[in-house]
Amino acid sequence: MLCHQTLEADLQAYFDGTGIGTDTKGPLFRTIARGTGKRSTTPLPKANA
Repeated sequence: MLCHQTLEADLQAYFDGTGIGTDTKGPLFRTIARGTGKRSTTPLPKANA
């Protein structure tokens, strides 16, 4: 599948920046927990992506 040439680097930066790289069973895109400002384990709804 063709994709943008910097996709791999962009995804790696996202994993490193969010700290979700070690959570292999969790969703890729997550919601923000209220009051904490941190990512939750809840997947981001498709309508919000």
